Amino acid sequence: MLDNLEKIQQLDKSNLLQNIEDVPDQIIAGWELGGKFVIPSHYYNVKQVVLTGMGGSGISSLLASSITHSSSRIPIITLQNYDLPQFVDGGTLVVITSYSGNTEESLSCLTDAINRQAKIVVITTGGEMINIARKYKIPYLEFNYGSPPRAAFGYTFGLIMQVLNRLNIAEVTDENWASAVKYLINLATKINVHSSSQQNIAKSYAEQMVGTIPIIIGAEHLSVVAYRWSTQINENAKQASWFDTLPEMNHNRICGLDFPKNLRENIKVYILSSKNIHERTILRESILGQLFDRNKINYETIYLQPSTNKLTEALSFILLGDYISFYLGILNGVNPGLIQNVDFIKEKLSQEA
Repeated sequence: MLDNLEKIQQLDKSNLLQNIEDVPDQIIAGWELGGKFVIPSHYYNVKQVVLTGMGGSGISSLLASSITHSSSRIPIITLQNYDLPQFVDGGTLVVITSYSGNTEESLSCLTDAINRQAKIVVITTGGEMINIARKYKIPYLEFNYGSPPRAAFGYTFGLIMQVLNRLNIAEVTDENWASAVKYLINLATKINVHSSSQQNIAKSYAEQMVGTIPIIIGAEHLSVVAYRWSTQINENAKQASWFDTLPEMNHNRICGLDFPKNLRENIKVYILSSKNIHERTILRESILGQLFDRNKINYETIYLQPSTNKLTEALSFILLGDYISFYLGILNGVNPGLIQNVDFIKEKLSQEA
């Protein structure tokens, strides 16, 4: 099935596959566009950063925060809600990312940031957010790309990282970025739709996941990636999936392996691993595997070879997960691009506006 391009195209009526294939180009375009962005001089003295965004737009903020966690000179927090924290003030940079420009939580944060006289950067394709940014003379990065929000990840991530980089908050060089893209392009040749199922790990993992509840586990920079895998499986494959993080889950979640009795028949655990995480967390992964074996829980640890830096590794794992979720949607016989449950909630909310 996954080697039959004609059947894939019949299901993929939204052409989500093309968006996934575009990820390396998106990452290049987002980085280059961000490099041309004119940042006001008084933005360089901010004392903290708040990155806001929901769903497909929010994942870029989460990953940017994770990647810069150990090197940032000032605090960076992420927010997926309606209201900003009380500490936000004129010394705070608030980066608001909304693909549509009409996300109600993001618009609420934008209004809140304006009222608090925070320093604001808006990232969007248009919508009401552009109108507000123009009205209040707020710096904004507008890009054009036709896809669902989750499929424009490369653009939004590139833009956010470039803003942080330009403000000397992140430490990413053009060479780092180019190296990551080169790795992605090489990986894509091995897992894209033209690579046969016999040699394609993304197709293989998708076939494993059919009929299961995939539980994705990650640590540090890969915790956000695990979240992305699970939500992409939810949205693209319309399949139940959850994620968890190490070392936190070692302190609670592992006690929930006994019931229901048919648990082991339904779940499959995937641990996303790396040499770039804390050595004690790597040890925890090994012990966790022993615990899963003892409880007869089906699991697999996934590494990417060769081992690279955190930026390249996170982007590569995300690309792999995006392909897996797309293939899983095809195996489930659904259009991966549709998100009818999300649309239902948005429609109901609009009726109560």
